[in-house]
Formats: sequence, structure tokens, C-alpha cells
Amino acid sequence: MKRNAAKRMRLSLAIVALLPLGACVVGPDYQRASAPTSADYKEVAGWQRATPKDELPRGKWWGVFGDKVLDGLIDRVTVSNQTLKISEARFRQAQALASAARAGLFPTVSASSGSTRSSAASSRGGNGVASNYSLTGNASWELDIWGRIRRTVEANDASVEASAADLESARLSLQSELATAYFQLRV
Repeated sequence: MKRNAAKRMRLSLAIVALLPLGACVVGPDYQRASAPTSADYKEVAGWQRATPKDELPRGKWWGVFGDKVLDGLIDRVTVSNQTLKISEARFRQAQALASAARAGLFPTVSASSGSTRSSAASSRGGNGVASNYSLTGNASWELDIWGRIRRTVEANDASVEASAADLESARLSLQSELATAYFQLRV
């Protein structure tokens, strides 16, 4: 009777210990939901939904005006504007965080060495010199069983894309504000 109770107790403990592991399962990759679109809005047979490319440079759109003074002013605002510098710093920070997250996929290896030299009086009346050398190494690797590192890498890569889009949007905004102010002054 006591044996059965002990077996049931061990089985219950094993189930309770393994139950939290079910919560660690990584979900499926994100898939954009497809939105049904009426045929009335499709102009061409091979019509597809546009995907934003906000991180791409917008180019020198102000060049169509052919104004050398405006070209010089926009070059100056691109180089010396502090708002743009902040956006560039945020972009570099996002890149560094993505690189740091990606480093978690690889093993970590470290080594150190040292030496000591000491002298001590010996029992025979002389001074003895002793040298001690040491060399230590360490290697570790976190297995990504539950996908935590992979999801962190995906999230940081998405942050890099968002920061790139923010940087290009900030650059475009500053250029357009400058061009608008310039043309208002010229008028």
C-alpha cells in the first residue's frame, strides 16, 4: 500500500516538474494575414499589395529644381543636423544590439594566464625562488532549445529595419522642411 502511494507521489512530482516545460514552446513564425480585396480595386490581373520600402534612400528629389544654392543647403543640413545625428546613432545602436544578439548563437571561449615569482627563506639557511605559472581556459555554449535566442535575433533585426526607416524618414523630413522654407524665402 505504501509502495503504491510512493509511486503515485513520484509520478505526480514528475508531472508537476515537467508541466512548466510546455509553456516554453516557441510559437510559429509570424505570417502577415491576407486581407481579401474586392476585384473592383484590382486594376491589372497580376496585381499585388505593395510592401513598404521605408528603409531605402529617397534620392536627391530636390535636384529637379536645378538650384545650386538649395543643393548646398541640403548637403549642409544632412551633415550638421543634430536630429539626424540622433537618428543615425539610434540606427547604429540597433545594429550593435542585433550583432550582440546574433553572437548568442555561437560558443563563447575565454582563456587567461598568469605567473608569480616569490622568494622565501628555506630551512637550510638560503633563499629559494619559486615561480608559479597558470593557464586556464573556459568554453560555454547555450543551446537554443526553446528558440529564445533566435526570437531575440529576429526582434533585433526588425528593430534595425525600423531604425533604418526612421533614419530615412527623418532625413526626408528635414530635406523637405528646408526646401519648403527655401522656396518660401525665394518667393
